[in-house]
This record gives sequence, structure tokens and C-alpha cells, in this order.
Amino acid sequence: MTTPQQEIRNVLATMFDDWNGERQQQYFLNYWPGEDMRWSMKGRWYKGLASMRQVYQAGFPPGAMGITTLFDIDVIMLAEDIGIATYHWTHEFEHECVAGATDQVFRKKDDRWLVVCENSARVPVD
Repeated sequence: MTTPQQEIRNVLATMFDDWNGERQQQYFLNYWPGEDMRWSMKGRWYKGLASMRQVYQAGFPPGAMGITTLFDIDVIMLAEDIGIATYHWTHEFEHECVAGATDQVFRKKDDRWLVVCENSARVPVD
């Protein structure tokens, strides 16, 4: 039997496989739909999946999405249906590499783990 922590790790693997394969619309399916989802990027908080789609589609068009690698993944369960994933990442583009740390709150809905809140911060690349 798969643990909730492993299920969330599997979602992360699928998400970033979709991202790295430039399947942005598939990537978005792992987020809570509607305005209840919260996320941050570059020090700014946003509300809702629609805002994420708008920002990401403008900033990461096909051919410019880059390759993201996750490491130091940890998943902590807060309840049977709520878990927090924390991890570091690198995001490689054609002419630069950025790195950061992210925490994502996952909630289980209809047997699927979806991101309901995400906070990302860039860190210096060593």
C-alpha cells in the first residue's frame, strides 16, 4: 500500500515530468481549481489558478519553459487529507540557471492530491 507521503511525491514527479515535457496544461491539473488556491512567485502573492495560468503562460511560453529538477524533497502530513511538501529546485534555461526552495500544501480531493497553496523563493546558485 502506498503512503500519502509517497502519493504526494508521485504527484510531484508527474508535475515536473509534465513541466519538463512542456505540457503546461497538464501541469496545471495538479492545482486546486478556482480562486481558493494561493501561490507566490518572486515575492508576490497571487490568488487563483486563473492567475497562475496567466502569469505562467506569459513568462514560460512553449520552447522557453526550461528544465526543473527537484531535490531534498520532504513530505509532512498534517492530517489524513492534508500534507506539506518542501523541496529545493534548479530551473535551467538556455542562458541561465536559477535555484530556489518551495513549499506546497496538498489537499486530497476526490482521491487526487492537489496543491492548494504554494510558496516559492529563489536562492543564490552556488
